[in-house]
Amino acid sequence: MKPVVKVRVQGAIFGNDNALLLACHERGESRYWVLPGGKVEFGETMEDALKRELREELGFDNSDVGDLVFIDEYISPETERHVVLIAFLADVPDDALAGVHVVAQDESIVAVGFFTEQAIRESADTFYPSKETLLNLF
Repeated sequence: MKPVVKVRVQGAIFGNDNALLLACHERGESRYWVLPGGKVEFGETMEDALKRELREELGFDNSDVGDLVFIDEYISPETERHVVLIAFLADVPDDALAGVHVVAQDESIVAVGFFTEQAIRESADTFYPSKETLLNLF
């Protein structure tokens, strides 16, 4: 099978206390935190893909997609994996943020949480893209 480039959209969502919402993924022995989102399906706009992913993963029905905040990529020649990450500011109703939780049943997401700038700096956890990229969002 020929390797392909996958496009993943992500939402930078801030809570009332200026903390950033991140999702924790587990795959095998790997555990890491990322902005919520997922892959763009063929024929789907990036905005529609992000809204769908936020609804499927976290139950956010009324999200708004804002400005582009960064583009990054991950390339692993060993696994023939190439992922382009495109992140946008995203806004969801305050009442949805109050009780945010994982609603997807078949995903690798095991938790969600809000991280302040200081919490990201001090964490020993793994973040994708990098801590520095996430810290630039503040």
